Amino acid sequence: MKKRTVLLMALASMCFTSKHILADSLINIQFGYGDFLYKGGGAANNDTGRWWNLIDEYDYTGVTLQYSDGNDSPVTFDFHLTGEQVGISRSYSAFEPDDPDQQSLMLGYATNAPSDPSEPSNATMTLYGLSPGFYEIYIYSQAEMNTDSELYATATTSGQVYSIEMGTDGTAEQLGVNNNWMKATVAITDGTLTMSVVPGTVGIWNGFQIQPVPEPNSVILLGIGGLVLFGRLKQKTKGDCTSNT
Repeated sequence: MKKRTVLLMALASMCFTSKHILADSLINIQFGYGDFLYKGGGAANNDTGRWWNLIDEYDYTGVTLQYSDGNDSPVTFDFHLTGEQVGISRSYSAFEPDDPDQQSLMLGYATNAPSDPSEPSNATMTLYGLSPGFYEIYIYSQAEMNTDSELYATATTSGQVYSIEMGTDGTAEQLGVNNNWMKATVAITDGTLTMSVVPGTVGIWNGFQIQPVPEPNSVILLGIGGLVLFGRLKQKTKGDCTSNT
């Protein structure tokens, strides 16, 4: 019975550590302004009371981002929104989900909407200081209720370019994958990730999340560590029993 208890404690410790690492490494970004800052976990998880970095101006350089637990991360952020038809906006008629808190994520957005495709405009954000590895990114895009909106963008990192295409008619009443949000996995080796709206196209950004994908090797090492700990405790227990006979 004692051996089983020790093993279960080791496994529980492994699971807790893995979950803790993921929770503390999630970075949330929300565009908009006002008192509607989202506090949930978005599509990444079901957490509540999470911190989101609010972007409410057109130009940021070298801003330190906070993790979802509110602590400073080593990641810095640039954001540039320039052109004739760009802005940080607030919607008063976003979708009406069962979870009112979820709605607040979609109330604010950054927009790049040139009426003339030849007009110069730019909507670009860059994250610096990311540790090498695979990352999951979540992108949110929906503007006014019952209004068509779209996002044509690219995510560029380590020489690789990922295409981001989304479109919605604004009738969704909740978060819907590939409707008003999408997920992609990217490989980062140089510590930098840049996302840009394709020039000459309309782009709506409500928010963005990024978190590292757990490395299988780390999970394996945690498992080996737990088994070694169990093995040592097993040997010690056996020795104690022998000395008492």
